[in-house]
Amino acid sequence: EDTGTNSAQTAIFFHRFDLVYRKQEGPWEFLVTPSVNYQALKGKFGSLFEFDFPNVGFSFRAEASRQLSSRAALRVGTELQAGHYNIDARAPSVPAQAGLGGTGVLNIASTGQSYATPALYTTGTIELGERFTLLPGARLTYYALQVQKASVDPRLRFTWQVGEQTTIKGGVGLYSQIPDLIGLNPIWGNPRASVERSVHNSLGVAQTFASVGVDLEVTGFYKYVFDRSTASSRLIFAPDGTIRLENFANQGVGQIFGAELLLRKALTKKFFGWVSYTLMRSLVRERPGEAYKPFAFDQPHILTVIAVYKLPRGWQIGGRFRLVSGNPTTRYTDGIYDPGSDDYLPAPGVATRLPTFHQLDLRVDKLFTFKRVTLNVYLDVINVYNRQNGEAILYSYNLQSSNIQAGLPIIPSLGVRLEY
Repeated sequence: EDTGTNSAQTAIFFHRFDLVYRKQEGPWEFLVTPSVNYQALKGKFGSLFEFDFPNVGFSFRAEASRQLSSRAALRVGTELQAGHYNIDARAPSVPAQAGLGGTGVLNIASTGQSYATPALYTTGTIELGERFTLLPGARLTYYALQVQKASVDPRLRFTWQVGEQTTIKGGVGLYSQIPDLIGLNPIWGNPRASVERSVHNSLGVAQTFASVGVDLEVTGFYKYVFDRSTASSRLIFAPDGTIRLENFANQGVGQIFGAELLLRKALTKKFFGWVSYTLMRSLVRERPGEAYKPFAFDQPHILTVIAVYKLPRGWQIGGRFRLVSGNPTTRYTDGIYDPGSDDYLPAPGVATRLPTFHQLDLRVDKLFTFKRVTLNVYLDVINVYNRQNGEAILYSYNLQSSNIQAGLPIIPSLGVRLEY
């Protein structure tokens, strides 16, 4: 039945090549991991939004570790993320106040940018006595071609062995990132946007039940996000002297807090598995003076169950089940025509959530072992029972009717992994 809603089509293609090299030489250990990838994302959402987003990327990480003494060790490394992307798109400018309403500005453009993010990092290990260990670290990142700014992120973790089978763990650290590439794009984003920051805090306890081969961990966490890039409808002067929408500005703050429970069954000759449950809230304040509201991906409940069973003659079967709260959204049932933009603006909607996500994935492996080579042939089946998980609400041109856009259907795939 045709409800008059806008159709949505998306497709993604990707290729990736990874290489890992490790070497142990006396007290030194070296690791080098170069990677090359190509990704193409295409999409069309009715007559409003159409894009083609190819991206060629390269990453490189090299690190060296050394045991300095019986109670101290040091690891230093460098990392590079670089590449080039293009955007061919027909899309409206950012809606005012991040709503569904139009701005009256439709951008049709083909644009591209190169990006490069080099970084240096270090982590130390210092044992204070027999039971307490400190792990200080720091990361220096320079966003070379995006915002041309550097960030320094100090971090500190610790472990405290309070009993033979009980450990307390904790940490605090500063983390940085830049808005996504589209958010920095000169057409739809804001190339003047800066670095987003957050402070991570965690404290937990781990208990081992050796008699049954089970590990239990409970961890509480709190993350404060600041300088977050959020939608802005301010008018600014562009570098060429014209007036344009700011689109995004580093004005948002957020809070993410909760607890995680992890129950892990130690590996035996045939079976391994774990259960993870996270209870959390993710709240954001988009602009100063506004109230906090859920992040677009706020998921209060996340349950994951994984099990792997080894069979004779190199065969193995495993599965993963996930149950996750639906993402928050606003459901609209009517629109108001705006002659100025020749578009329908949403009437007040109702805050709700998409349906609960759940999915079962299965994998079967067969391992062939030769003198110097191992060959792993596997079959992955994603979404075994073909659950139609909702990812978004699609509306008609006047917002009076809608339907839910489903995610990936059942997808079988056959793969081969060769290790030399």
